Amino acid sequence: MTATKESFGVANADPAREGGCGCAKSPTGAATFAGSRKAALLLGLLRREMNGAVADSMTARGVVYGVNYGVSAAAIRRIAAGFAPDHQLAMELYRSDVRELIIASLFIADPRMVDLEQFSFWEEGVTGSEEAEYLAFALMARTSLVWEAFMRWSESEQMLLRYLAAMTLLRALALQSDTSRWDMARIGAFVASSAASSDRMLQTAALNLGERLGLAF
Repeated sequence: MTATKESFGVANADPAREGGCGCAKSPTGAATFAGSRKAALLLGLLRREMNGAVADSMTARGVVYGVNYGVSAAAIRRIAAGFAPDHQLAMELYRSDVRELIIASLFIADPRMVDLEQFSFWEEGVTGSEEAEYLAFALMARTSLVWEAFMRWSESEQMLLRYLAAMTLLRALALQSDTSRWDMARIGAFVASSAASSDRMLQTAALNLGERLGLAF
């Protein structure tokens, strides 16, 4: 993960101990967690939904996290709802390298608390397509800064951040967000360049965005 990610006390992975999910234990053999009490409670609830087979399948497909319990997105969202909104907790969890805590943090974060200065914090945590999708779906598309987010990430040279830009607008459209400030010419140029990308995820997202907006390119 990036430099912003923390182990949260989870180290010395032992897949056999945790049902093959690559989860971890302390030197004494007990699972550990160095976050706040709320974070530890959340982790405990998530671990009850652990599915080692799913975690192993994700790893085999190249979806790699520091720790992955294989919990379904629906279960993560349901459990996270009991802690939301709590922006401070969300930012704590987002620094983790535990997949389920990262995703949960995006449902726990308060969209009203996201400002321009936080963009770098959230984008630094995007190291894979799953994180990009949930950041767009659960948080960024629900803020008042959708257009600013798109402007920032659509200009990035990183394909994951360009993918995040496209997914943020797609999710905002699904939420029927206000599009009055959107520059359709700017979006059209982004769609055209991204549709020609060799990155299939970005290409597909861009084409979907162009279709949703009725853009010709």
